[in-house]
Amino acid sequence: MKKYIIVLIIFLGLFPTLAGAQAVGGVVVDAAGAPLPFVNVVELSQADSSFVGGTVSRDDGTFALDHVKSGNILRFSYTGYTTQYINYTGQAAFTVKLQESAAMLGEVVVKSYLPKTMLTGEGMTTIVAGSVLEKTANMEQLLSRIPYVSAKDGQIEVFGRGTPAIYINGRKMQDRMDLERLQPGDIKKVEVISNPGARYDTSVKSVIRITTKKSQGDGFSLDNKTTLGVNEDKRLSSYESFRVNYRKGGLDINGFLYGAYTHNPDNKRVRQYSYLADTWLQSMDINQEYTNINPYARLGISYVLGENHDLGASISYNRSAKDFAAGSQLFNTLQNDVLNETSVIAYQSPGQSTAYASNAYYMGKIGQLKVDFNTDYYWYGKKGWMAVHETVSDKGNLVEAETADVNSFRNSRNYMLASRLVLSYPLLGGSLSVGGEYSLVNRRMDYVVKPEVADNENDKVREYMTSAFVDYSRTCGPLTVQAGLRYEYNDFNYYDNGLYVANQSKTYGKWFPSLALSLPVGKTQMQLTYASDIYRPSYNELRGGVQYDNLYTYESGNPFLVPSIIRNLTYGFSWSWFNLQAIYSHVADEVCTITQTYQGDPMKSLTRPENINSYNSFRTGLTLAPTVGIWHPMLELMVYKQWLKMATHVGNRLDNPVAVFQLTNTLDFKWLTASIVMTAQTEGNMGNKYISRGYFNTDLSLYKELFKNRLALTLDVSDLFGTGNQHRVHYSGTQRTMLYDAYSTSSVMLGVRYRFNATNSRYKGTGAGQSQKNRM
Repeated sequence: MKKYIIVLIIFLGLFPTLAGAQAVGGVVVDAAGAPLPFVNVVELSQADSSFVGGTVSRDDGTFALDHVKSGNILRFSYTGYTTQYINYTGQAAFTVKLQESAAMLGEVVVKSYLPKTMLTGEGMTTIVAGSVLEKTANMEQLLSRIPYVSAKDGQIEVFGRGTPAIYINGRKMQDRMDLERLQPGDIKKVEVISNPGARYDTSVKSVIRITTKKSQGDGFSLDNKTTLGVNEDKRLSSYESFRVNYRKGGLDINGFLYGAYTHNPDNKRVRQYSYLADTWLQSMDINQEYTNINPYARLGISYVLGENHDLGASISYNRSAKDFAAGSQLFNTLQNDVLNETSVIAYQSPGQSTAYASNAYYMGKIGQLKVDFNTDYYWYGKKGWMAVHETVSDKGNLVEAETADVNSFRNSRNYMLASRLVLSYPLLGGSLSVGGEYSLVNRRMDYVVKPEVADNENDKVREYMTSAFVDYSRTCGPLTVQAGLRYEYNDFNYYDNGLYVANQSKTYGKWFPSLALSLPVGKTQMQLTYASDIYRPSYNELRGGVQYDNLYTYESGNPFLVPSIIRNLTYGFSWSWFNLQAIYSHVADEVCTITQTYQGDPMKSLTRPENINSYNSFRTGLTLAPTVGIWHPMLELMVYKQWLKMATHVGNRLDNPVAVFQLTNTLDFKWLTASIVMTAQTEGNMGNKYISRGYFNTDLSLYKELFKNRLALTLDVSDLFGTGNQHRVHYSGTQRTMLYDAYSTSSVMLGVRYRFNATNSRYKGTGAGQSQKNRM
């Protein structure tokens, strides 16, 4: 602990020697007067035009330079704009206006757009405003076209870094409905951080920061969207959303209603091999479908007191009123390739869940001190029933088949209280931030099965989490430096049937340092970051007891799991429409699902999470995104390589690399915008899984604006050719291997969106305790 504090103090102590006593400031704008962020501002010597110092403009176009000598030259350069030179004569502040440039490529005129992607601070920023990205059908499609981000079917991931924390105008996204409320045309820019620093919870592996265009206008505004979809099984789904906003002076009231009725098929084939004294094979063909009715409502109120104080509160209600699953499973069990047993299983699993969330915040400025305070309350309850009817026959003899019925019920109740405070202050030409967060989680879970073929459960978890951080950032000439240190402490208490279980309870605390360096060199930009992140097992993974799925399959948690820690070193390089990123990681105690024999019966398997061996991994991504007339192609190549040793029946090395290719072709006609996205993945290892067969998928989307963007029509076709099947092998040591084949379902979605006097909410609550919510 002491060594980290000493290093941080020494590091921060270097800044006074770099700080300038006087700064020359200004703002850079385009021809229309809109601010231009990330413009390179360089001071050149009058004598020989050599480099003296430099910086880049901020989000609002402003810039500052220390010790600019009168008579020297200031150069303002920005991709897509004509470079401007100014002889500095001692002005304290001035405005620089850059004009767009145009270039010729053969006989095709290439119209310059705002640079789409550039390295900034600790992340990679993509400018959306003024680009073809504004004409995507929805936010999910927009994010899928940001470099190194995949977004489909409600799942958003940053390549190699998992599910990101998403911030909208500095406010942490509380649920997926926050994205539903946005339209791509509302977005100014999107920043992706693959290696977040100390100001973020260490359970956050990646961050996406979305900034919208400035809210304008008072009065009422509304936004209504209707979407209808049909899949290849001819099952219909529908989605309806309605947003209303009222703004008058400093008061802002926003309401959002959403409803969905969905059908999602989930057909797969699973083959499990057990290499014991005999070789056992369980072949399972599963046909099932999930149906859900999901109403959602949210109300938020905020008020701006002058220029320096902003406060507000919100409450939301999210319910799965019909969370229903049903299907059939055909099992064939073979012993040394000879049929041993056949079973047919039919099941129904109705359920429902309810979540209430509330947030209150204050954001203000007292002198030069910025204050950001949030407090949250979250309650989540879920009930689920499962009725299983099994018909079992010896060697396929249906005449002597035996039947059985098993019924189970699970009920979980959770609540969380959390508060977070962040203070920021300008210091030595940079910005110093300190903050902390505290949360309390209570969770109860009951599980009952009749007849009692598995253990009943009555568990309780009570966990306290405290964290604190310090973060400092400063621009020293062209170099931007951000350094931080974070401490997190957890007190986890586990109870079984009301009794405290000491050996399953634990406390742990850890320090997490971080550092980010960003440097423009000529027309290129480079970035180097170091940070660590942690995966804390979910409360479901930490549960005790055994859950009954069917006669052959059982599940359990593992209260003895320890958190997994990943240390990452990231390098980024950017030039015009070329971007490169590389991440080297050390993964310790990763949590993976492992299958083992249950109750000594080779036909029964128990799946549970386990910590596996530590290993190193490397991932790199390359993005090319030029623009030629109406054609906007983007090619992404991503490669992942790990060095994991695990004993399996095929060897002890899981180190085959995996490559992902994605080509997005967007044609922006005057009357229509069309996009085709083709994605391919090779074979290879990821964790304890092996991608056993290549993957290919094609998506098509059409977008049309009418009545000055008040009305938007969209058509989306997912998995156009029906080729997006997934094939995986899961290794669980030398005795168990599972082959998993999941079959994709093509779908067509038609959307209609109408907007009137569209404005974005001013609500700025950033929330607290999100990492604990995710674990519920």
